[in-house]
Amino acid sequence: MRIRNILQGFLLAFWISLPSAISTPVQSRVQVGIVQDFHQQSKDLACMNEVMFFESRNQSKEGMKAVLTVVLNRKQARGFPSSICGVVQQAQQFSYRDGIKTGVVIKPQPKNSVDKAALRRIQSLSHSVVQGTFKPNLPKEVLWYTKHSVKKSWMRDMTVVARIDSHKFLSEN
Repeated sequence: MRIRNILQGFLLAFWISLPSAISTPVQSRVQVGIVQDFHQQSKDLACMNEVMFFESRNQSKEGMKAVLTVVLNRKQARGFPSSICGVVQQAQQFSYRDGIKTGVVIKPQPKNSVDKAALRRIQSLSHSVVQGTFKPNLPKEVLWYTKHSVKKSWMRDMTVVARIDSHKFLSEN
């Protein structure tokens, strides 16, 4: 009985001394603050994979990071949804989602070895966000991007902050 009490005391002391990130497995220490629990983490991963696959699979790793940075910047910005999936599924933001209902996640379907390699890079970047190791490559004010050739009236009050691969990344003046 005495050994049992000593063991219980030791285990309790050990448990209390654990950092909260270890003792609370559903919590995450993510710098960009997107993950609350495992279910939300899974949804966010799926939405990040979706948007990067359809918007940047033919871009370099820097181009993929820039697209992901815009999504993360929007999540933190006023006037945009406060979740990754909310940003990705917001109406009239990404042309590949035209006609797709909110709440529906499109699973990337690689058609060839190039797409498969791109999806592996995309998944790695998505996981780096969840793990808190993702380093944005654009300032937090960059909330829009488009192909170089696009010229729209809404872009008049914008500044091109960066040109990466076939996209230009913009912020408001």
